[in-house]
Amino acid sequence: MNVEQQIEIFQACGSKCVRTDDIYWLIKNGVAISLPTLADVYPRPKNINDLFAQGVKVIRFNTTGPWKPLACEFVLDKHPYTLDVIHQKARNQVRKGLERCVIKIPTESELMERIVEIARQTAERQGRKVSNDSSTYWQKYISKIYTMQDFYPYAAFVDGVMVAYVLVFAIEEKIVLYHPFMDREYSKHYPMNALIFTAINETRDRIGPLPVSYGFSSIWDIEALDHFKLGMGFEKKYRLRITLLSRPLRYLINHQFAHIINFTPVISKKYGKRYQRLIEEKELGMKWWKNATTDQDTRA
Repeated sequence: MNVEQQIEIFQACGSKCVRTDDIYWLIKNGVAISLPTLADVYPRPKNINDLFAQGVKVIRFNTTGPWKPLACEFVLDKHPYTLDVIHQKARNQVRKGLERCVIKIPTESELMERIVEIARQTAERQGRKVSNDSSTYWQKYISKIYTMQDFYPYAAFVDGVMVAYVLVFAIEEKIVLYHPFMDREYSKHYPMNALIFTAINETRDRIGPLPVSYGFSSIWDIEALDHFKLGMGFEKKYRLRITLLSRPLRYLINHQFAHIINFTPVISKKYGKRYQRLIEEKELGMKWWKNATTDQDTRA
């Protein structure tokens, strides 16, 4: 699947996609993300200013450079992907999941029947806001991706009920796992372990032993998610992901506010670590911007 096909999917769901020079961007809820989301891109200051001029508040992209990265991508390069690749505890969970669940490619109607509820549960567990129009979004999204090539959905069923799913895409010489969500009520059946193991192996059998990406670590470092990925044999590969903030947001995120937050134990416990990460992301973005504008001045 190439970037133009990805844009088709986003636009079918009502999302805005724009192009600045040779870089495509997905714009959603005031955030611009470069496409493909895992690829390195090299925007110029003019590209960034053009996005901010359109009302974007946050710009995020992957690139390369001399700075210490804050983000990491979880990647599985090992082939074949056997149980020996997986850590012992997760290996036992894969076996139990394969015994207790039926793993198969779901029909479009089977996926639509449960996808909204399971996605809502997952968002709430991770502290993310659930949109009021999420049902409409998922309906458009699923309807579109079932018409696309290089798309392989997988789901786990227990007693005929879909309890987990993962959407697998082949994107530019990489297998990418999207939306690996599970109904928490069925966690003791270990559907996600069995699902990931089966989906990777069957997709590789179909298209070849490409590397597999489980996406980036959460900006909030959700430990349980990272632990699961590592247990399933994925490895951390640090990537330079740049976050640029609009001027009003830059003023709101600073060390003075951090001191205020840390001064109040209740607020600090809930938000202190997250706010500090925002400061680190802001400072890394400012380093990139200073370098980019200096290079531009030098070339001029």
